[in-house]
Formats: sequence, C-alpha cells, structure tokens
Amino acid sequence: MCRTAPVPNPSSCSSSPSPPKCLASASWIASFLAATYQQLPTADPHFCAMVGHSLARLGIRPSPHWMERYLCVCTQCCLPTAKPVELMCIARTLSVWRVEPGPSWAAAFMARFATILPQATPKQAANTVLALAHLRWPPPPPLLVKLQQQWEQQQAEQVGLADIQQLLRAAPLLPGLDVSWLERLLAHHVIVHHCSAGAPEAPRAVEDSGWSEQQQMAVVS
Repeated sequence: MCRTAPVPNPSSCSSSPSPPKCLASASWIASFLAATYQQLPTADPHFCAMVGHSLARLGIRPSPHWMERYLCVCTQCCLPTAKPVELMCIARTLSVWRVEPGPSWAAAFMARFATILPQATPKQAANTVLALAHLRWPPPPPLLVKLQQQWEQQQAEQVGLADIQQLLRAAPLLPGLDVSWLERLLAHHVIVHHCSAGAPEAPRAVEDSGWSEQQQMAVVS
C-alpha cells in the first residue's frame, strides 16, 4: 500500500523556469494539486501520465508529498499496464522534474518498456530513451539492440528525422548504443529529403546531429 501523506500545502509547490510559462494563479495551481493528490490512489496509467506530463509542461513542480504519492501510484498501478505513450509521458515528466526514484523503480520501468517496445512508435521510443538518458538510467545494451532491430525492420518512412536526432542527442549518455546504424538511417533520410524540393530540414538535421564536419560532408555530398 502507498503511504498516505498530508494534502500538499498550497505554498509548497513551485514553478520551474521551463517554458511554456504557466499563467494559472497560485491558488488555482494549489487547488488542482490538492484535487489530483486525492485522486491519485485510484488513478489509471492514462491519468498519471497526462497529469504529470501536463504539470511538467507548464513548469509546475509539485511538493515532495505529491510526488511521493505519484511515484508510489505509478509503481503499483501504472507501470504493470502502461502503454508506450504513457511510459513516455511518465519518463519525460520525471526528467523535467529531475526526480530519480531509485534503481528498483528504474528496473520496473525498464522491464515494462522492454515488454511493450514492439508496440511503441519511433517517436515514443526515442523520447522515452532520451528521457531515461537524462535521468541517468540508460537502457541496458540488449534493450538498445532490440530497439535497433525494430527500427531497421520498420519501413524507413516510419522512423522520422526527429526520432533519429533524439537518439543521437542521447548517444553520449548511452554507453551501450551503437550509433553507426543511426548514422545509416540519418544518411538515408538526408539523401531522400535533400533530393526532394521543399525539404530544408534534412541539411539542418545533419548540422544538428553532432557529427564532425567530415562526417556531415560525407552524408550530403
């Protein structure tokens, strides 16, 4: 059972500088946090994912008591049945809040992520891996290999430039990631889009990839 904590004090929530800026009043935020705090024990994965992600997007960081219950509910009720989009939202929420629940929670999250990875879209998988990397919970190499195999088996059109860029950004924090297959995917997209009129995002993708100048020239030439 989750340990019950007092209802968060309105003055205990704080706002982070992350955009977009929350325009709601302090009293509205406090009321919202108090209401959702009471609803968390009976929440389903969708509720936890959407509430947490929305608060993070607004730059609202709940009190430690609120987050304690949130993590407890996520562990017991959400992770066992969460869908890919819900795992993505939860991971991104914790990344924005800079909350590290601990190794046992991370192991449970990783186990669920590995189970439902085949159902995840490239965007969901890439954003989840990037969030985990920022939390310093790098997915184990076997899971990264599984992701590689899945992306290589999918049609090239299903894996977008933004998805590839997300993993390339996370690469320095993912010691088990072989970036060569990402470079091949990116090269494919650059060639396709570079040869298509009205697709200026391809050269920009190469510039943002973090490659050396020689690597960039090899791809676009």
